Amino acid sequence: MNDVRGVKKFSPAAQDELNKLKDRLEVWTCRFLGVPWESFEGLSKLHKYLTEDNLDEFHYSISRFVWSDGGLFDLALREKDTWIELFNGDIDVQAYPHVRISRPDCASDNVGFHRDTDYGASAYEVSVWIPFDDVPHGAGMWTFGTAEREPLRNFDFLKRETEHLRGSKKNIAGAPYRLNNVILTDAERALMVHNSMRFGEYLFIPLGGIHGSEINSSNLTRVSVDMRLVSSRAVDETSTLHRRRTEPMGDGRGTYYRQLVGGSETL
Repeated sequence: MNDVRGVKKFSPAAQDELNKLKDRLEVWTCRFLGVPWESFEGLSKLHKYLTEDNLDEFHYSISRFVWSDGGLFDLALREKDTWIELFNGDIDVQAYPHVRISRPDCASDNVGFHRDTDYGASAYEVSVWIPFDDVPHGAGMWTFGTAEREPLRNFDFLKRETEHLRGSKKNIAGAPYRLNNVILTDAERALMVHNSMRFGEYLFIPLGGIHGSEINSSNLTRVSVDMRLVSSRAVDETSTLHRRRTEPMGDGRGTYYRQLVGGSETL
């Protein structure tokens, strides 16, 4: 796989799909929250409407909406030509991408700095991180280039269980039931890079690289999705990749991955 680090801009066709998906998300959000469309201030102001009482149900329900909507797969189809060049061929795409909601100054909405390979992911996998609004400084994703080039480097971890039980609605929506946060020195923290972005851009994150956010220090709620890609030909027996390709996830969901491009043609 070629180097896929960094911020990319969607093609015009993919941008059109993203615009339409955002419109549908905002309409769905108004209906779920019972907020009149005329007074709704947008996804970036969700913190004005979400409370601890409705957050988990909202997160689970909006995830279900995104999965059933199919807009992200349509977006992936529009961007596939760029990704084929990066992956040198056939591509599998995450069938049930994760919706992320990070409210201002709410540490519990973030999972901290981590590597997904420490949760069973493969270093062959890449996450496409897509925000639904502009991402100002303090609201975005942080990445650590050194760790991306050294995916097998050993780090110390702060391990702890979360309040999200395995199989709970919050866990199904993507919140981990346990955290393996990388412990960084002050010098290593100084190497972390914040990725400010515009709506219509996306960030490639190799899953062997340290990334994440500890807190959203802006005054906006960050709503985003992350959707994993992997070469259909990748084999990694040290990870859970094979199981996620072949076994249903439960809760009415199929396998973690579906094929986006096969035999040089889209299925």
